[in-house]
Amino acid sequence: GEAFKLEAEQRGDFSLRFYWQIADSYYLYKEKFKANLMLGEKLYPMKVQFPEAISRTDEYFGKVEVYYSSVDLLVHSREIESLADKPLSSAKMQIIYQGCADAGLCYTPQQIWFDIDFLDKSIRKTEPNNLQVVQNAEKSYPRTSFSPGYASPLILMLLFAFMGGIILNLMPCIFPILSLKIVSF
Repeated sequence: GEAFKLEAEQRGDFSLRFYWQIADSYYLYKEKFKANLMLGEKLYPMKVQFPEAISRTDEYFGKVEVYYSSVDLLVHSREIESLADKPLSSAKMQIIYQGCADAGLCYTPQQIWFDIDFLDKSIRKTEPNNLQVVQNAEKSYPRTSFSPGYASPLILMLLFAFMGGIILNLMPCIFPILSLKIVSF
């Protein structure tokens, strides 16, 4: 089974509750939890209400606060309403968390997306629709490989390799080789 089972619900006051059932000998880091609300194409960090955590010294992150057995987090509705100009009918929520086992095995940060329907008060897991979230100092926004300003790492590597080859051909030590290449044609 999974070490961290996540359930979500929308409460009567429109706040969102995220509840993790944590397997024995596993824990989740308090400071690794993040909740982001997607409105349109922008991602907004949300304030999360945390329960009391346990302090421990971790071999990876030093002194940290963690949760064993379960954790229950709340995102309040007024936080969501303050971002929207009008009452929302639906939105997407991104939840990020990270945990470890007491035995020393740590998981990479996990990311789960939820579709929230404020009209019928439902919340369900969904796929992120191939969005790559790019963090900005002021705000976050999703970026796809077709967005302007996005450069594929492969294209950049090829461009740098080509420029490196041009620079190497301008070095004085290559001149004798160039004359041999010209004569061989």
